Amino acid sequence: VAIGSTVAGLPAAPAIIAGFVASEVLKETPINAAPFMKSKTTSFDKKVFLQPGAIVHCNLYGAVEHTGIYVGNEQIVELTGSGKVRITDFNGFTQGTGASVIYAACSNGRVLYDENIKNRAMRFISSSRDYNLAFNNCHRFTCQCLLGVDRACNTLFCILESEIRNRFNVKTLEWRNCN
Repeated sequence: VAIGSTVAGLPAAPAIIAGFVASEVLKETPINAAPFMKSKTTSFDKKVFLQPGAIVHCNLYGAVEHTGIYVGNEQIVELTGSGKVRITDFNGFTQGTGASVIYAACSNGRVLYDENIKNRAMRFISSSRDYNLAFNNCHRFTCQCLLGVDRACNTLFCILESEIRNRFNVKTLEWRNCN
Protein backbone atom coordinates (compact mmCIF):
# COMPACT_ATOMS: atom_id res chain seq x y z
CA VAL A 1 0.00 0.00 0.00
CA ALA A 2 1.58 3.27 -1.05
CA ILE A 3 1.07 6.66 0.54
CA GLY A 4 -1.48 8.52 -1.54
CA SER A 5 -3.33 5.35 -2.48
CA THR A 6 -6.54 4.03 -0.96
CA VAL A 7 -7.41 1.18 1.39
CA ALA A 8 -10.97 -0.12 1.08
CA GLY A 9 -11.79 3.01 -0.93
CA LEU A 10 -10.55 5.43 1.76
CA PRO A 11 -7.45 7.66 1.63
CA ALA A 12 -4.47 5.66 2.87
CA ALA A 13 -3.06 7.88 5.60
CA PRO A 14 -0.01 6.46 7.39
CA ALA A 15 -2.11 5.42 10.42
CA ILE A 16 -4.53 3.53 8.20
CA ILE A 17 -1.63 1.88 6.40
CA ALA A 18 -0.06 0.87 9.72
CA GLY A 19 -3.34 -0.66 10.90
CA PHE A 20 -3.87 -2.43 7.59
CA VAL A 21 -0.29 -3.75 7.55
CA ALA A 22 -0.58 -5.01 11.13
CA SER A 23 -3.90 -6.75 10.45
CA GLU A 24 -2.58 -8.36 7.24
CA VAL A 25 0.62 -9.54 8.96
CA LEU A 26 -1.32 -10.96 11.88
CA LYS A 27 -3.45 -13.01 9.47
CA GLU A 28 -0.24 -14.72 8.34
CA THR A 29 1.34 -14.96 11.79
CA PRO A 30 1.22 -18.46 13.29
CA ILE A 31 1.62 -17.16 16.85
CA ASN A 32 -0.68 -14.96 18.86
CA ALA A 33 1.07 -11.64 18.26
CA ALA A 34 -1.64 -9.50 19.83
CA PRO A 35 0.11 -9.29 23.26
CA PHE A 36 3.19 -7.90 21.49
CA MET A 37 1.43 -5.24 19.44
CA LYS A 38 2.14 -2.58 22.03
CA SER A 39 5.85 -2.41 22.78
CA LYS A 40 6.70 -2.66 26.45
CA THR A 41 10.22 -1.36 25.95
CA THR A 42 11.60 1.96 26.96
CA SER A 43 14.16 4.27 25.41
CA PHE A 44 16.85 6.01 27.41
CA ASP A 45 19.04 8.93 26.50
CA LYS A 46 22.12 7.54 28.31
CA LYS A 47 24.56 6.54 25.57
CA VAL A 48 25.96 3.03 25.35
CA PHE A 49 29.02 1.69 23.53
CA LEU A 50 28.05 -0.48 20.59
CA GLN A 51 29.43 -3.97 20.00
CA PRO A 52 29.44 -5.79 16.63
CA GLY A 53 26.33 -7.93 16.33
CA ALA A 54 24.07 -5.46 18.19
CA ILE A 55 20.59 -4.73 16.90
CA VAL A 56 19.92 -1.06 16.26
CA HIS A 57 16.95 1.05 15.25
CA CYS A 58 15.99 4.60 14.45
CA ASN A 59 12.54 6.15 14.32
CA LEU A 60 11.01 6.93 10.94
CA TYR A 61 9.34 10.29 11.35
CA GLY A 62 8.39 9.29 14.90
CA ALA A 63 5.77 6.83 13.63
CA VAL A 64 7.55 3.52 12.95
CA GLU A 65 11.02 2.06 13.33
CA HIS A 66 13.84 1.10 10.96
CA THR A 67 16.16 -1.69 12.14
CA GLY A 68 19.56 -3.08 11.22
CA ILE A 69 22.68 -4.81 12.55
CA TYR A 70 25.73 -2.96 13.86
CA VAL A 71 28.88 -4.62 12.45
CA GLY A 72 31.66 -2.43 13.88
CA ASN A 73 33.57 0.70 12.85
CA GLU A 74 30.36 2.79 12.95
CA GLN A 75 28.85 0.65 10.17
CA ILE A 76 25.35 -0.85 10.02
CA VAL A 77 23.96 -3.50 7.67
CA GLU A 78 20.39 -2.70 6.67
CA LEU A 79 17.69 -3.71 4.22
CA THR A 80 16.71 -0.63 2.22
CA GLY A 81 13.26 0.17 0.87
CA SER A 82 14.52 -0.79 -2.60
CA GLY A 83 15.24 -4.32 -1.37
CA LYS A 84 19.03 -4.02 -1.40
CA VAL A 85 21.05 -5.08 1.64
CA ARG A 86 23.85 -2.59 2.16
CA ILE A 87 26.46 -1.55 4.66
CA THR A 88 26.26 2.11 5.64
CA ASP A 89 27.44 4.54 8.28
CA PHE A 90 25.25 6.12 10.96
CA ASN A 91 24.34 9.05 8.70
CA GLY A 92 23.31 6.71 5.88
CA PHE A 93 21.20 4.63 8.26
CA THR A 94 19.18 7.66 9.39
CA GLN A 95 19.20 9.52 6.07
CA GLY A 96 15.69 10.35 4.92
CA THR A 97 14.10 9.11 8.16
CA GLY A 98 13.77 12.36 10.08
CA ALA A 99 15.79 10.69 12.86
CA SER A 100 19.05 11.83 14.40
CA VAL A 101 19.35 9.21 17.14
CA ILE A 102 20.17 5.52 16.75
CA TYR A 103 19.21 3.17 19.57
CA ALA A 104 20.74 -0.19 20.52
CA ALA A 105 18.87 -3.13 22.07
CA CYS A 106 19.96 -3.42 25.70
CA SER A 107 18.99 -5.12 28.92
CA ASN A 108 19.84 -3.68 32.31
CA GLY A 109 21.96 -1.03 30.62
CA ARG A 110 24.10 -3.53 28.67
CA VAL A 111 24.13 -3.83 24.89
CA LEU A 112 22.84 -7.18 23.63
CA TYR A 113 25.09 -8.50 20.86
CA ASP A 114 26.46 -11.67 19.29
CA GLU A 115 29.24 -12.09 16.74
CA ASN A 116 27.08 -14.64 14.87
CA ILE A 117 24.45 -11.95 14.24
CA LYS A 118 27.13 -9.72 12.73
CA ASN A 119 28.47 -12.56 10.56
CA ARG A 120 25.01 -13.39 9.22
CA ALA A 121 24.38 -9.73 8.35
CA MET A 122 27.75 -9.43 6.58
CA ARG A 123 26.92 -12.42 4.35
CA PHE A 124 23.86 -10.59 3.00
CA ILE A 125 25.68 -7.40 1.90
CA SER A 126 24.97 -6.57 -1.78
CA SER A 127 22.17 -9.13 -1.99
CA SER A 128 18.64 -8.13 -2.96
CA ARG A 129 15.19 -9.09 -1.75
CA ASP A 130 11.67 -8.52 -2.93
CA TYR A 131 11.02 -5.67 -0.48
CA ASN A 132 7.49 -5.28 0.79
CA LEU A 133 6.56 -2.90 3.62
CA ALA A 134 4.22 -5.44 5.20
CA PHE A 135 5.77 -8.83 4.43
CA ASN A 136 9.48 -8.51 3.63
CA ASN A 137 10.89 -5.52 5.48
CA CYS A 138 13.87 -4.46 7.59
CA HIS A 139 12.46 -6.15 10.72
CA ARG A 140 12.24 -9.50 8.94
CA PHE A 141 15.84 -9.07 7.69
CA THR A 142 17.07 -8.09 11.17
CA CYS A 143 15.23 -11.02 12.73
CA GLN A 144 16.78 -13.39 10.18
CA CYS A 145 20.23 -12.16 11.21
CA LEU A 146 19.28 -12.53 14.88
CA LEU A 147 17.90 -16.08 14.62
CA GLY A 148 19.72 -17.54 11.61
CA VAL A 149 16.41 -18.48 9.97
CA ASP A 150 13.93 -16.52 7.87
CA ARG A 151 10.43 -16.44 9.33
CA ALA A 152 7.74 -14.72 7.31
CA CYS A 153 5.86 -13.77 10.49
CA ASN A 154 8.68 -11.60 11.86
CA THR A 155 7.78 -8.36 10.09
CA LEU A 156 6.63 -6.21 13.02
CA PHE A 157 8.96 -4.30 15.34
CA CYS A 158 7.14 -5.64 18.41
CA ILE A 159 7.67 -9.24 17.26
CA LEU A 160 11.36 -8.50 16.64
CA GLU A 161 11.55 -7.17 20.21
CA SER A 162 10.02 -10.40 21.49
CA GLU A 163 12.54 -12.45 19.49
CA ILE A 164 15.40 -10.35 20.94
CA ARG A 165 14.16 -11.06 24.47
CA ASN A 166 13.88 -14.78 23.73
CA ARG A 167 17.23 -15.03 21.93
CA PHE A 168 19.13 -13.31 24.75
CA ASN A 169 16.92 -14.77 27.49
CA VAL A 170 16.11 -11.40 29.05
CA LYS A 171 12.87 -10.12 30.53
CA THR A 172 13.51 -6.43 30.00
CA LEU A 173 14.48 -4.73 26.78
CA GLU A 174 15.61 -1.13 26.61
CA TRP A 175 16.58 0.94 23.60
CA ARG A 176 19.54 3.15 24.47
CA ASN A 177 21.14 5.94 22.50
CA CYS A 178 24.36 4.80 20.81
CA ASN A 179 25.39 7.67 18.53
